[in-house]
Amino acid sequence: MIIALFIPLILLIISLTFTGIAINEFIEEKKFKQQAVKTKGQIVGVLQGKRASQEIGGFFLGQISETFTKNILLIEYKTDNGDIYRAQTKKVYNEIKRKHLSVHYNPSEPTEIMIDSFYKTGSSKYFRLIFGFILGIISFFLLIAVIRDLSY
Repeated sequence: MIIALFIPLILLIISLTFTGIAINEFIEEKKFKQQAVKTKGQIVGVLQGKRASQEIGGFFLGQISETFTKNILLIEYKTDNGDIYRAQTKKVYNEIKRKHLSVHYNPSEPTEIMIDSFYKTGSSKYFRLIFGFILGIISFFLLIAVIRDLSY
């Protein structure tokens, strides 16, 4: 029966890992924003990638095949001291509606950038945080249930 304690404990460790990674990403982004300098970046190129066609539908809809095009943008931006840098976005754009994007860069390391409010991982840190919390709650209740069961 002691083995039953391992499952909630392992889930708890996994949830703490996901939550810790997400919190670390939030802290990193906050530190970056405190020292970053904002400038305007110009789109100078587009790297296009196509995802293989995907089967959509099923019995009622029939088989529909669709190809998805994703764009990674090449951005050129100028620092306060006049140096010009080029970087590619980490965010993937479905369509390009404008010629300029906002760029925040670290003055001591101008290649460390945030483009269009997207820093390193974007919104995936929210998913990690939510997943970590939900898994933590589940593991907590499982742990209580196992402890209650062992006490009888």
